[in-house]
Amino acid sequence: MLAERPLSFFSAHEFDNNTHTLPRRASIGQKKFISRTEVGKLLATLLKYNRPHSNAVVLAIKPSATLIGAEIAKSLELPLDLFLVHSFKVDDLTVGAVANGWDDVLLKDQIISGCRVSEETLKHCIDIARNELNYKAQLYSPLNLPLPGEDGTVILVTDGIQTGQNARCTIAILRKMGYGGRIVLVSGVIGSDAQKSFMKECDDVIALISPRIVGGVDNWYSDSEVKDDVEEIRRTLRQCD
Repeated sequence: MLAERPLSFFSAHEFDNNTHTLPRRASIGQKKFISRTEVGKLLATLLKYNRPHSNAVVLAIKPSATLIGAEIAKSLELPLDLFLVHSFKVDDLTVGAVANGWDDVLLKDQIISGCRVSEETLKHCIDIARNELNYKAQLYSPLNLPLPGEDGTVILVTDGIQTGQNARCTIAILRKMGYGGRIVLVSGVIGSDAQKSFMKECDDVIALISPRIVGGVDNWYSDSEVKDDVEEIRRTLRQCD
């Protein structure tokens, strides 16, 4: 969706049937989405063509994606929550992640072993990640809704993905938590390489645009200044409860 074109301009036939994306006619720095709310409305329209089972939940995986998730949740009459995940790195490599409401830790053993990350360094990273996660949980007050059963669907919502490390960690954590149902990854913009990769990890991947290079996600949105409005995010979660 381009800022110069209103939401109502787009119809289902404009989307690629194989990748669920709009044609790649926007380049970074030239076109922007009007807002995360508008993106949510358009993604909700796409999801209605493949309406998930009623046993489903919408999970925003970033606070800034809550406004997108709210439009999807309202349109599909599903519950919305903020699923906070914090990944951590060593030497610019993601080696693990923690999640709010989950006592375990996701560790990428091959990377940890290959980079010879010491137990002391790993413990330090985990402690920092948990502190950051606890801070965000107190700040945004996620509802910690239960996951659906084996016949359910989790709709993971984010505003943008370049490499997708955070989303990838989120999917791995959901599986480690024992969730065995469908996972649908939904985003305003996803890098084309990442989208192909996620098609192997999720049951479906839906994006409005899929450029080769995403860069900074905020560069695709005109409403970046309100993306982390704490009170609005908390109010949005309560309204969709």
